[in-house]
Amino acid sequence: MDLFYTRATHYLPRMTFEITLKMMLVALAFGLLSLWQVRRKRKPGALPWVPWHGVMFLALLALVAGAAHLPAVWPA
Repeated sequence: MDLFYTRATHYLPRMTFEITLKMMLVALAFGLLSLWQVRRKRKPGALPWVPWHGVMFLALLALVAGAAHLPAVWPA
């Protein structure tokens, strides 16, 4: 008997095909938003509030991880 719910099946949903596609769609949206923000003109010397290159890197990382995960959950 597992009293403390230490197994991941108790509190984590399964990573299904639909969840993977939704995660990749959100990552793509953040990537496009960061690309748009990086290309905006700014006043010389003004720094952005959000480090958009970091957001772009994390979005790309999530897209690559999602693409690598797709064959495992592909509906047959």
